[in-house]
Amino acid sequence: MARVYPEYDYDLADEIISGLQEFAVQRWLDSLVGQLKGESESKKAAPDIQLLRSYARDLMKKAIEMGNKYKDRTAEVMEAVAARTGIYFPCLPQRYLEICMLATRPEDKWKINEANPARFVFTVSECTLRRALQERYESDPSCRELCLTMLSTLFEELGMEVEIELEQDPAGNKGCRFVSLYKGMNRNI
Repeated sequence: MARVYPEYDYDLADEIISGLQEFAVQRWLDSLVGQLKGESESKKAAPDIQLLRSYARDLMKKAIEMGNKYKDRTAEVMEAVAARTGIYFPCLPQRYLEICMLATRPEDKWKINEANPARFVFTVSECTLRRALQERYESDPSCRELCLTMLSTLFEELGMEVEIELEQDPAGNKGCRFVSLYKGMNRNI
């Protein structure tokens, strides 16, 4: 029988999920469509890149805020190990990314391909955001811009200098593979 530690919570707090619901893909897209009503048809042909970037920045900042406010045992251990070893990448950014994805895009299919102190690589092969944008807009959605902004905001907020690359999913799916190369810290965490 597995040993149980009732004094520790290893699950994502319900408060995090409810706190990020305003950023849930379908809710946000419904809001976006409401903002675009009455605007020119060209707006409906493609989403506004600035709106996508703004959504991504706000989402990631809120995910970091909520993740810091409601820490589970995993977060406590990760932060303690990072403080002791000085290795903050990729474990801390990965936690916030997981908070962001699990709370707002739980149906997405994504996986961590590589996670070490030099590289953090993950692939999104089934993306609810991309699918929803494709259903609402005529042109190819610029959802990659959203994810790149989300990642750059994440690393910027954590004071990390990271080079982010976007590759096609090597499995041949229409997904995205994000490669983050750690260059160093800009400030102390």
